[in-house]
Amino acid sequence: MDFLSEVHCTIMKYNIGDYSSILAVIITIVGFALTLVKVFQSTKASKEAQRIVENIKKEISKSETVIDIATIIAVLDEIVRLHRDNNWVLLPERHRILRRLLLDVKNNYPHLNDEQKSTIQSTIQHMKSVEEGVEIAILSKISPQKVARIISTVSTQSDKLYELLNDIKSKIGG
Repeated sequence: MDFLSEVHCTIMKYNIGDYSSILAVIITIVGFALTLVKVFQSTKASKEAQRIVENIKKEISKSETVIDIATIIAVLDEIVRLHRDNNWVLLPERHRILRRLLLDVKNNYPHLNDEQKSTIQSTIQHMKSVEEGVEIAILSKISPQKVARIISTVSTQSDKLYELLNDIKSKIGG
């Protein structure tokens, strides 16, 4: 008998083929179970990563809000300076920039609460009134009336936005 025949006889005599089939089934079941565990772990890790990404997006949005409100305050300060200097020609452009920035913040940052949005809307309305007065004065070729009152209105709105800015910064730890 040759070697292969002896191996075949041994396999048949001791039912090694049956045992190896059973062992293969067991290994397959264990392997499948381990695969399922890894899939569930991956799914959990993926969901956690998505949650972290969403939190980062929210924090970035809050940081962008801080930057935009700080820019708005700077434009308001510039508007006050232009009023003090009686530089009426530049004011309409600054008012347009201001309005766009305010609308952008109001409409594009969903994390703002109703009170914060109300503050921004109030600033929009006050500044629209100031802008209309300046436009009428420019078209009439006269200086706007009650410049001190205009400056007071702009400064008040700037202060309100500064409070809003500090509120948002405190919530993001800045």
